[in-house]
Amino acid sequence: MSLDFSWFADDMVLEILGHLPALDIVRYRRVCKRIYLASKERSVWVNAFLRSECPLPPLDLETAPVEKLEKTLVRMEIMHAKWTGSRPTRAQVRRNSFTRRIFCVMPPYLVQLNREENGSKIIWFHRDDPDQIVEEHQTRFSWRTGRHYDPESGALTIAEVQEESEGSDQKTIKVVRYEVTGEKSAISKTLENEIVWPNASRDDIAPAVSIKGDYVVIETDHPRTIYLAHLKTGKMALCPVHNSNHSMWNQLTERFVTPPLFIQVDHDQLAVFTLPTEEEWSSSDLTMLRKTHTGVFPRGFTNIHIFHRSATSFFVIGTTNEGQGFDREEPRTHLRLLIVDLDEHSSACHIREDDEYNVAGHMHHFSLAPCSPTSRSTLGLLGVRVPAPTHSPTGRRIARNTRAIQPFFLGIKVDFGREDSKKSSISLTELELLDSEAAEKGMSVECINYFDPYAGQIRLQERSPQGASVECVIVDYLST
Repeated sequence: MSLDFSWFADDMVLEILGHLPALDIVRYRRVCKRIYLASKERSVWVNAFLRSECPLPPLDLETAPVEKLEKTLVRMEIMHAKWTGSRPTRAQVRRNSFTRRIFCVMPPYLVQLNREENGSKIIWFHRDDPDQIVEEHQTRFSWRTGRHYDPESGALTIAEVQEESEGSDQKTIKVVRYEVTGEKSAISKTLENEIVWPNASRDDIAPAVSIKGDYVVIETDHPRTIYLAHLKTGKMALCPVHNSNHSMWNQLTERFVTPPLFIQVDHDQLAVFTLPTEEEWSSSDLTMLRKTHTGVFPRGFTNIHIFHRSATSFFVIGTTNEGQGFDREEPRTHLRLLIVDLDEHSSACHIREDDEYNVAGHMHHFSLAPCSPTSRSTLGLLGVRVPAPTHSPTGRRIARNTRAIQPFFLGIKVDFGREDSKKSSISLTELELLDSEAAEKGMSVECINYFDPYAGQIRLQERSPQGASVECVIVDYLST
């Protein structure tokens, strides 16, 4: 029996399509003209975006074009199916003569970071012609510079602390943002600003600089202080250091911005601060962040990522190690998922471990993709080096696939379980990053240069059996 869609009201057709996966919406638009026109409606793709089980990039659903929402959802459903399959997925492997390590990819350009004696240099090369230098950006101090690339907006932001002028106690933070614009893919400066850093200490010659969303985070040692510079307003804020006895260069020190929260992590210590409001940012005075909650993790992390859950809660995904030296019999890498709830009536953080996964071997690489605050999952990559012999059941399986002390890679899926009835979880899938040609030559993965699940690509560096870095390899999961 055929179904006559003419009996359905327009809003009912839109509601039905909004409940379907993106690939099904694209297939069903071939049924008739009415379904085709309905599948182009914004409400369909916004509903599909909000209901999708796939990892989703941070997009503004109110302003993002319908074509971008459709393209993003279709791309991520394909990537999600290949990344989380029960069997290892072979991707398309492309090699080129570009042997430099990639900092990021700004299509159609490859971006390289060179550290030099007199600072650092960012160089743009054309993807199809690696010998063609398109643009360069020079910074005077590599240790005073923060860099951040946002794959979805395509913007590369660079912040550098400048030296103070003679007779002045003020330093400035020079902020430059590059984007690829126009039909000719020109590299353009879309933001160029200098933010005044008042009362900066002359003794602190090497502050740590990082970019977190719309903020530049500057951490100094003399005295131990954290400053936040707001990129949009150019205003500065001061944040107290929670664990002042913790050395910046010892163990894990991470800072996160998940509006409206600023989060400090020092090894196993956790502190949560409230970001300034728009009214406070507009004030001429130096704003002081207010500490609202503190807590202690059950274990100290070696790597950590934080994701938004709600205004008073967030997810923590990190790694811990057992057996640091290669001489240990059973070294293991633990991947842990925790939920932190902020108490409404006190400064306590309620921390609970929701899931844990452990793999035999020393951690070689760990990364998780940033995602939309409404995303129900995210994807990542875990690499471990496996010493031989490994005696655990998981270790024996890994040891058969790799030689001793060679990296072995696993695809990570973190399911946030945002619905009340669904538990957060971690799952791992075996990945084969090198093709049969590389395996026959005895090649191995030297390092992961760049991992972008939203583009479906991993860029890595191969190493020959003689120990030489050979070629840049693009592992493409969406072109197959």
